[in-house]
Amino acid sequence: MLLVVATGTAMAATGLASSPPYVPCAEIIGQASGPRVVGSRLVLGVLSVPPAYSAQSAVRVHGFGLWTHWRKAPVFVRGGRFIMTVTVPNGWRSRAAISWGSGVSPIASSVRFSGCGPGAPTSEWNAYAGGFYLRSLAACIPLSFQVGKRVVTERFGIGTRCR
Repeated sequence: MLLVVATGTAMAATGLASSPPYVPCAEIIGQASGPRVVGSRLVLGVLSVPPAYSAQSAVRVHGFGLWTHWRKAPVFVRGGRFIMTVTVPNGWRSRAAISWGSGVSPIASSVRFSGCGPGAPTSEWNAYAGGFYLRSLAACIPLSFQVGKRVVTERFGIGTRCR
């Protein structure tokens, strides 16, 4: 498994089989009583993600190595006892990366969320800031989501529609 991680301008790539970084529960920026924000999509019953298409392109950023563009895409994670892994497919890892949290979480090709403990109410949805890092202004990015043995791929059109 290739895991690409960047912090500021430092970037490392390793071929070691390591676990994707967790997005810590301490990085929750808010909460909602339900999964839906206007236009969002519910993934595997535990994650609310942005719509499939955003007309707004990514914005130019500096200081993140090969990641020259960024697009904000907050997510909401349901409370409860589970782990969700979000992954940029291998064929896309030179074109896109992801990061969620309040700045501590690295830019990566894969991240994990938990429901923030067995005591977390399942009616509570925790918000995380973050989004996509890109090498281009627009893209149709696939992300794979896994909870247990269930896996689904969703596409995110940033500045372009996915076909």
